[in-house]
Parts: sequence; C-alpha cells; structure tokens
Amino acid sequence: MTVYRLFKNEAFEPEAIVNMTRVYADVCQTLGLSDDDHGETTVVAVKVIEFAQRGARDPILLRDCVLEALATEASSEGSFA
Repeated sequence: MTVYRLFKNEAFEPEAIVNMTRVYADVCQTLGLSDDDHGETTVVAVKVIEFAQRGARDPILLRDCVLEALATEASSEGSFA
C-alpha cells in the first residue's frame, strides 16, 4: 500500500498510522483510484501525511482536509476527478 511505504520511517503513533491508512483508502475509493494509479495515489498519500504532520488526527477531519486540498489543486491544475 502506497501510504504505508511513504510513512513507515515517519514518527507517528500506531493509532495515527491506522487512521492514516484508512483515510488513504477512503480518499482513493472516493476518487475512484486503484493501486494501478501510482502517480495519483502517491499524491493522495503525500497529502494524508502532510495533514497528519500538521496535527489532523481525527479520521474525518483528515479525510476532509485531503479531499479539499486535492479539489483545490484539481481546479487550478485540471487533474483528479
């Protein structure tokens, strides 16, 4: 799973890692991404990590922050669903 590979060397509590993994999967599912969409799933994983590092630990808040950030980027760059 992409998100785990990216944060395995980061300092997160086990519960945060579980939440981040779930949020990553939820966001990918919401956006219709599969494991074959490496570029897009990596962007999702990076955003999950970014917001978790900023302190977003609640899974719903974390998911909403990631989706909002991706939507903002998509509107300015024309990528993602």
